[in-house]
Amino acid sequence: MSLFAVILWICLAVCLGGTVWRMARWLLPDRSLAVPGLPPSGALAALLRSLSWPKALSAAPRMAFTFLFDILFQGHLLQRGSLWRWVMHFSLFAGFSGLFFFHALENFISRPFFPGYEPTLDPWQFLRNLFGAMVALGLGIALCRRLFVRDLRRTSRFEDFFTLALIGLIIASGFGLEGAKMASPAAFERMAADYYPTPDAADLTALRAYWATEGGMVFPVESLPREAVTPEILEKGREISEMSCAPCHSPPGSAFVSAPLSRVLSRVLAPAGAGLTDGLWWLHVLSCLFALAWLPFGKLFHILSTPVGILLRGLDPGEAAARPGMAAPLARAVGLDACTHCGICSRHCSVLPSFLALGTPEILPSEKLLSMRRLAGKSGKLTPAALAAFSEGGFVCTECMRCTVVCPSRINLQDLWLVSKREAARLGHPELAVRLRSYGPGVWETLARRARPVARTLAASPSLLDNPETFACCVQCSVCTGVCPIFRLPDIPAAEVDVSPHQLMNLVRMGLADHALSANFLWNCTTCYKCQEHCPQGIRVADVLYELRNLAHSKVEAAARAGLLDDMAARPQATGDAP
Repeated sequence: MSLFAVILWICLAVCLGGTVWRMARWLLPDRSLAVPGLPPSGALAALLRSLSWPKALSAAPRMAFTFLFDILFQGHLLQRGSLWRWVMHFSLFAGFSGLFFFHALENFISRPFFPGYEPTLDPWQFLRNLFGAMVALGLGIALCRRLFVRDLRRTSRFEDFFTLALIGLIIASGFGLEGAKMASPAAFERMAADYYPTPDAADLTALRAYWATEGGMVFPVESLPREAVTPEILEKGREISEMSCAPCHSPPGSAFVSAPLSRVLSRVLAPAGAGLTDGLWWLHVLSCLFALAWLPFGKLFHILSTPVGILLRGLDPGEAAARPGMAAPLARAVGLDACTHCGICSRHCSVLPSFLALGTPEILPSEKLLSMRRLAGKSGKLTPAALAAFSEGGFVCTECMRCTVVCPSRINLQDLWLVSKREAARLGHPELAVRLRSYGPGVWETLARRARPVARTLAASPSLLDNPETFACCVQCSVCTGVCPIFRLPDIPAAEVDVSPHQLMNLVRMGLADHALSANFLWNCTTCYKCQEHCPQGIRVADVLYELRNLAHSKVEAAARAGLLDDMAARPQATGDAP
């Protein structure tokens, strides 16, 4: 067995084993994760059980349309994206697919299904250059976007550039190898020995002269003297070529990328000899085999997972994350692997300004999805610090669904965020407001006595809480309470609306701001600003509520830095702590 065969079988085994492992994680349940539907999960059986014959028949046309429109033609990018994004994705997908099926798998697809196939014949020679040029165009657009679009540059990682470089190496070495073969005299001698076994010396010289003139091959002077290239000899070489070479070789001009490249390589082929062709062959083969082995373990896996995810969205087309359908658990598992980390979701994220202000990467959808993938893995658990950052970024999300709408892979990101928030809360990192409201009045009073000098440094602007003018006009008319949507909902428990807005203003006016921090209403407020808009005295009610929340946060942070919360962590509702 040759060295190439050994390397090929090893890479195939690694690729097959890794692919089975990755896909098994979509289907096998992981009992260590208590949140229902967080992948991996046994979702395939539930999906199959829920599919009846009427549902399957009704879904068949939609699935066929999804496959043709969204997968083959990437049409959803034209509907919800931009022309450049469509050109980039379609060029990469169509070009890569064409090279893979009709060139890399030519012994399994092209030769059995297309009689008379030869890689050096048209249309295959032309199509190979066309597919390669399409991949190169898509790579160029992707690289320019990564380098020159600021929002995408800030989310780009090493793996993104490494993947682009690997695909670029495969395409460049493939074009270089084909161009080197076109200009290589060694390739000519090998083909002549196979298909023109007993040539006359003059006929072989004429054939060399023709291929040197028309094909750009570079022959040593001893095998093709300059004086041998005459119009008569060229005409004789043309006749021999049409008889012996034309059945297997189209004119090299149809290889619109490789042919011009061969003329450039012809200048270095003479001193390099056959070593350049052999070197380019090994470079191309090894880069392809490395990409094959790395496919299940890196970013390239989306070649398989993204079409599966798109088909699942076609089976369950509803985009309302609050109503996940029968394919939702499996779609979550596939969606984590379908992400290409293109950064489009982060660029359109409505809380991007929060990331620019806070600097927490997990605020951005693309980075949050990477953390969620580690959280959902069987071995890649998050560290406490990473889990806290993941929780902070997740709860900053406003669930506006922009990321789900613009995602090129059609991942239902909204559904993943809702699941991730429940998982973060289960692991002890709920929303900041939930953590702060867990402290009772005694804790706030204790922190006020212990950490007031630190906690009162809220901002550079004057504090509304410390300014008597803020509440001087309040007449307790309760208009703010009357327009509050929380108090107008009939199914809200009384404990959650323990203090009304005008009562909360009265507490702060009387200097009981620390007591107001434990009010449940403070943390249930939706900050719709109706109270502030309808206040007849122009009091900044909603801004006061915001400042109270910020005060609670600053108190907890200051106390945590000073180690004052350690003795109260086990009893947050205690009221008798000594100063």
